[in-house]
Formats: sequence, C-alpha cells, structure tokens
Amino acid sequence: MRLLLVFVFIGLLSVVYGMDDNERELARQELESVAKELDKFSRAFNLIHKVVGPSVVSVQIQHQYVQTTGFFRSSRQVKLGEGSGFVFASDDEYSYIITNAHVVLQMNGQNNFIKRGGRPVAHDDIRIETHDGHYYQAIYVGGDTKTDLAVLKINEANIPPIRWADSDKAQVGDWVVALGYPLGVGYSASSGIISALARDTGVYQRERGFESFIQTDAAINQGNSGGPLINLKGEVIGVNASILSKSEGNIGLGFAIPANLAKRVAEDLKEFGYFSFPMVGIDMREIRPEEADKIGIKNTKAVAIRIVFPGTPAAEAGLQSKDVILSVHSKTVKGIEHVRTLLASARIGKELPITIWRNGEIHEVNVTPVSGEQLLASIREHTSKHQIIEIDSYGLTIAKPEDQIGVMVSKISPDGPAEKAGLKQGNRIYEIIGYGPVRSAMEFEQYAKNVQVLVLRIIQNGRIKKVRLVRETK
Repeated sequence: MRLLLVFVFIGLLSVVYGMDDNERELARQELESVAKELDKFSRAFNLIHKVVGPSVVSVQIQHQYVQTTGFFRSSRQVKLGEGSGFVFASDDEYSYIITNAHVVLQMNGQNNFIKRGGRPVAHDDIRIETHDGHYYQAIYVGGDTKTDLAVLKINEANIPPIRWADSDKAQVGDWVVALGYPLGVGYSASSGIISALARDTGVYQRERGFESFIQTDAAINQGNSGGPLINLKGEVIGVNASILSKSEGNIGLGFAIPANLAKRVAEDLKEFGYFSFPMVGIDMREIRPEEADKIGIKNTKAVAIRIVFPGTPAAEAGLQSKDVILSVHSKTVKGIEHVRTLLASARIGKELPITIWRNGEIHEVNVTPVSGEQLLASIREHTSKHQIIEIDSYGLTIAKPEDQIGVMVSKISPDGPAEKAGLKQGNRIYEIIGYGPVRSAMEFEQYAKNVQVLVLRIIQNGRIKKVRLVRETK
C-alpha cells in the first residue's frame, strides 16, 4: 500500500508537467484531496508515537575502568553497549521494563551467557534513559536466556505501561511500527509490515531457545533490541530481538518475539525472577509433506508426537505416540518451534486444548501444563517405580542402571526375537538408530511399543555392535 500511494503521488506530479493552467489546477485539487487521505494514515503514526513513545526507554550498559599509576589513581566510565526496552507494568514505587536478555546479561568471548548457580548474571551497571531525558540506575529483576528476555525496574512510579496485543491474531501484511534507540542516535521510529509469522532463524539454537518470530521489514538496527514492535492500535505485538544481515545493518529482515510469549515471560520474571516453562511431557518430530499427504492431513507444518513420557500431563490426558498435533489452543500449528512457543505461552495449571489427528480421526485433548520442576519430579517418581520392564513382544527384560548410560538387558526369553537377534543378558543398549540415545527403561518401552522393527546399537563383550530386532506377532 505504501508503494501504491507513492506511485499515485508520482503519477499526479508527472501529469502536471505538459498541462495547461486549467488542467494543472484540476490536478492540484485532486492532489490535495489525495493528500488529505494520506494525512489520516500519517496521523495514525503520529498518535502511536504520542501514546507509546513516553514508555520506550534506552538501556545502557556502563563499566568503570580504574587505572593506578604510581601514587595516582584514575577512573573513567565507558559504555559497553546499549539497547532498548519499554515499560510493561508500574505501581506507586517502581516501573518495570522488559528488554532482551542479550542486552543486559553478561556473556563470554564465545557469546555464551555466563551463569552462576544455574542463573544468568546481569551487568553491574545498567542505566535507563527515559523519553524525557532523565537517567535512572536500573535494578535487575530476572532474565531468561531461552526466550532472550529480561526484566528491570527503576525507582520511578507509574510510568504508563504499553498494552499487550494478542500476537496470535497478527497477520502477514499488518502495519507495524518499530520503536527504540538504535545506533546511539536517540529515539527513533520506523514503519513497515509483518512479513512472515512463526519464522525459525536459528539465532537461538545454542541456548535451545524459542524460534517462532514475527518477521518485519520495519527498520531494526543495533540498539533496537528489546524495543517494542507496535500495531496500529498502539499495542505491543512483539519485542524486537534480532536481524539477519551480512552488513549488520537493516536490510528489511527484522525479527520480534511474539507478544503472547513475551507477556508470559515478563509476568513470571517480575513476580519470581525466573520463568517457569509450562511443560506437558512429549517429544516431537516434524512430519514430511508426503507423510501428510498419505494420511490425509492438509497442514504439512503439523508435528507428530514421538514419545509421551509416562507419569506426565500428556500421558494423563491420553496423548499417544504417533498422534499428530494440528492446533494448540485453537491456533493452527506451523512447525515444532511454533508448538514449543504456544506451549510456553500457556498457563501452568490451566487446561490447554490440543487438537490431534489419530488413525484418521480428529480429537481434542485437554492437557494441563506443569512447571519443568514438576515434570521432572513426576518422571523421576515414575522411573523409580519402573526400573525393570518386561517387553514381551521382543522377548527381553530391561533395567536402568543408576550410574551408566543406556539400559541393561537383564533377561532374555528363550527363542524370542531378542535371542534370535543375538542379544545376551548383560548387554547394554545405548542407542535406537533413527531415534537417538536411550535415556531410560520406560523411554525404550514407549518407543518399542509403536514400531515393528528396532535397530539398536549395543555394547557386547566390550565392543559396539548393531542388532536388528523384529517384533514377535501373535
């Protein structure tokens, strides 16, 4: 639309040349009429700035270098980096600011976050410059490296917070405005459209982070990180996080963390100082387009469940391996990263509807997510009760040793599939080829239930062997 309006202007101006006075006057009148319509469009951006601008801040990382020469001691303040942020909550004492974790957390030379006691470490001197030019010493509240989000607070009461939008309602083509403090030039606004949704860039793979970005062509440059991406209602649709560019400057490929995820993380960080990931206890895989065609699923971005871990919310809700997830909370699935983001945006303890395909039928299953700590506790409890498991269809019993990788073959049924394949009592199974490492007896059992043939890597007499197990049919 923006280009279309530009072309209208150019077309009208070009027509003016070569006209007589009467024709030129008519063209001028039409141009003024078009300009009035364009003024309404521009006014929307003016109003966004007035409503949202006072809540956008500059986040500056400072460091004091001290040098001692003989009897003399000198110090100088140096700016290590800067980014942007915005106020998402405030009260009569503090205003709370969300920004990117990579802006305020310490990193080593390999760009890995530094952690102590399992928690990321913030820079010592973080300063906030507000829209009116005032400076405040920021207090670090908490950060989460997987979502690349952090929360700060300042001793300034009741700065107006920006409202959150429902990012699941965003559509490609929606107009957006990116606000922030890029490249040290001060507060800036740029506009564009949403170019893509649920975009996976690989930026956060090292942290096993969430990769379901909103992509925009609104100009995002260094220093914009942590600033808001705003829709035409003046609401935050995303938190600007990264760009893809060989020159490290804007080329129209900017990425923002969806507001629904950012809001959940911000609320947890504000209240607890850390983010509790909602988990249901499944392992997923992508489905291939030809696989989707074969089973009659139109959505080739749907994902299949590989494993449902026993004792978890997914198992209690009746989810099964080979189920195909079509939607989460009525949101159509757009890949594994999108599902992970939708799950992370859910509420712990609140039912989450998941639509699945199973054996040609569509079902809706309600799953109640729990925290990561609760999930691990449930799995450990279940595992402790199931350290030895008989798998009759393969003719073997397996056990999970406490201190070793994989599972141990503790018993072999005479003339069963395991004995025929060459497995012996005491062999260690450490990998299912095509699946991955074996981490527990119940995980092996869960996978074995659903396949006809198992190809295993084992350790036998100190040597690595590959064996092929064929399920016994009765």
